[in-house]
Amino acid sequence: MPLFTLCKTIILPVVLNGCESWSLTLKEEKKLRIFENKILRKIFDPKRDEQIGEWRQLHNVELHNLYGNADIIR
Repeated sequence: MPLFTLCKTIILPVVLNGCESWSLTLKEEKKLRIFENKILRKIFDPKRDEQIGEWRQLHNVELHNLYGNADIIR
């Protein structure tokens, strides 16, 4: 089972349990986005930059393009 499927089917439902009744503040939204980005960075390991030849972490936009789903807030 690919790791992003694991995230989608196990991790996110546990984190978002009962979210229909939440009233999120901006601070809580930011914490959820940070959590989501940490999980995605663990799944989609660092990439090698072809220009400078060094390893780097993916930017948030790159992570969400790879993941292909709406962010955790939606």
